[in-house]
Amino acid sequence: MKNILICIDCFEPAYKFGGPIKSVKNLISKFKDDFNFYVFTSNLDSGENLDLPKNELDTWLIRDGYKIYYSSNNSLLKKKYSDIFSFYSFDTIYLNSFFSFNYSLRCLMYFRNKKNKIILAPRGMLAPGALSIKPIKKKLFLFLFKLLKLHKKVLWHATSDIEYNNIKLSFKTETLRIQLVPNLSNFIDVNLIVKEKKEYELNIFYVSRIVSNKNLLFAISSLDLVDSKYKVVFTIIGPVEDYNYWNLCQNKIKALNKNIEVVYLGSLKPKKITKILKDQHVLLFPTLHENFGHVIMESWESGCPVIISDKTPWRNLSSQKLGFDINLNLMEDFVSAIEKFSIMNKDEYSVWSESSLSFSKTHRDDNHAQEKMKNIFK
Repeated sequence: MKNILICIDCFEPAYKFGGPIKSVKNLISKFKDDFNFYVFTSNLDSGENLDLPKNELDTWLIRDGYKIYYSSNNSLLKKKYSDIFSFYSFDTIYLNSFFSFNYSLRCLMYFRNKKNKIILAPRGMLAPGALSIKPIKKKLFLFLFKLLKLHKKVLWHATSDIEYNNIKLSFKTETLRIQLVPNLSNFIDVNLIVKEKKEYELNIFYVSRIVSNKNLLFAISSLDLVDSKYKVVFTIIGPVEDYNYWNLCQNKIKALNKNIEVVYLGSLKPKKITKILKDQHVLLFPTLHENFGHVIMESWESGCPVIISDKTPWRNLSSQKLGFDINLNLMEDFVSAIEKFSIMNKDEYSVWSESSLSFSKTHRDDNHAQEKMKNIFK
């Protein structure tokens, strides 16, 4: 079997890093019988130390069907990449970030003149919304990337038409090699949970990192405009990464009408979130950009339709009774969608809940997408 080296900033037991961890986990779970996977990662989870035992750092470990190397915080300053990668030979290198210095750029520089196939998945980092955050540093990074002609050394993995176009716009050359392969969702058995739903009441939730590009403040502001006859409980789940932004959100929460109750649960492990979603009705996620949106798929797997922005690959949701994808310039449409779900009774809501679960199963069992993902490593 071919040996695949996956380079990623954070990996299990890390979970706060979000979507990239889930993408790689799903990939390994599906294809570990077809390829030998090796994961090169850090001892961190979104900047926080994982506190792994010292004997599990800076060495290759055997995990459930794959091998993993957790680099200690300072090991990359002491060790050469040749020391880390000398234990095995790799057929394919799979990089899971664009703006990662240690786990993408340095790995790419190390392997660029070798015979390995190199795949780069930008994970939404070339979207306009993502590029607008710390733009000077990112422009410099892009300039150096182009100057070294690294964009021509890799096979780009785009997970949606939007990301495909963002890659082309970033480099503006016809010589790019880009493969469009959608992300794989969780390979778990999901069954419909019939949720209690009263008219004029709604349990709505947000699951993501608390940073400006996930647009939590917009979600809170839209709830502020919901008619007072609706009783809404808004549950927020996710780690705070931008405390100045979180302060803005908290100030807005304090000024909400009494019919809106807000519960902040902090950062939770995936299994705990799955349990909480059993009692939730709708995801509210007006993100500024998302190349896939694992939380969207996980909401559907839990029988929860979604209210999201039109900055994701998911479109025409209302016609499929999966939720609503709305232009961010139209906050009033977000409010209308929240009120539409609020007024539903149990029978009306169940139709949307069943459609959501059914769609998630169809996506999970998409053999064509799985075959395309498998072929990208061949």
